[in-house]
Amino acid sequence: MRISKIQKLVDIHRPRCVVMYGSAHTKQWSQIGGVSLLETHIGGVLAGKRGVSTMLVVRHPVARGETINAYYESVGRDLIAGFPSTR
Repeated sequence: MRISKIQKLVDIHRPRCVVMYGSAHTKQWSQIGGVSLLETHIGGVLAGKRGVSTMLVVRHPVARGETINAYYESVGRDLIAGFPSTR
């Protein structure tokens, strides 16, 4: 029920990007997007398209590993550039 509600909101409002946090929920994120989420050139980022909306799965902000600021800066740069690898 929650998945279909989020899908409807994405379809109605047509955001340029929907960011979903945490790879532990990839199955649900894929259902929300209604698409297969594919690995991008940024490690840990999955992406797909639902209409005009780019659906992104990124690491959760409290995830351990590489410097989280550098990771999100890289994701932000690619968002600005239009994520060419998902077009």
